[in-house]
Amino acid sequence: MSFSNKVVIVVGASSGIGESCVSSLLNLKSTVYGIDFEKSRISAKNYKHFILNILDQHVLKNAIEDICKTHNRIDGLINCLKIQNYNQPFYNLSLKEWGNKLSNNLKTIFLSSKYVSSSMIESRKGKIVNISFIKTTVKSERTEYSLSKTEISDLTKTLALELSPFSIQVN
Repeated sequence: MSFSNKVVIVVGASSGIGESCVSSLLNLKSTVYGIDFEKSRISAKNYKHFILNILDQHVLKNAIEDICKTHNRIDGLINCLKIQNYNQPFYNLSLKEWGNKLSNNLKTIFLSSKYVSSSMIESRKGKIVNISFIKTTVKSERTEYSLSKTEISDLTKTLALELSPFSIQVN
C-alpha cells in the first residue's frame, strides 16, 4: 500500500510509538492527524494535532467527523495510546484504578474505531492498526496493564471479523 495522499489518524501521537508512526507516515507523504491528551513535538505542513480528552466520546467523535468532512474519507487509523501506568502490583491497586486501566485502554480503541469505521464502511476500504503489547503472550509484571492489552488483541480480532465484509483490514 502506498501512503502517499492517504489520510491517517494516529491516536496516541504525542510520544513513543505514536510519535514514531506520525513521523514515518509524514515521510511517506501521508496527511496525518494526531490525537492525544498532550501536545505534539511534531510540526509539519501535512500534520494537524488535536489535544483533547479522548475518553470523551462526543469530543472524539467531533474531531473525527471534522477530519472526514475535510477529506471526505479516512484511509487509516492507528491506535497506540497508553493510558495510566500505575507501576505497582495488582494487590496494591484500588478497584477504581484497576477498572480505569481496563476500561480506558479499551474505550479509546472502541471509540476511535467506531467513529472512523463509519467513513471506511461508506468507502468500502480502510485499515485499522491497534498497537498492543508483546507481553500479552508472555507473563507481565503488571497484571492490569497486561490484561487490558490482551483484551485489545481480542477486540482487534473481533473488529477484523465484523469489518471484513466492507474490505476494511484490522490488525
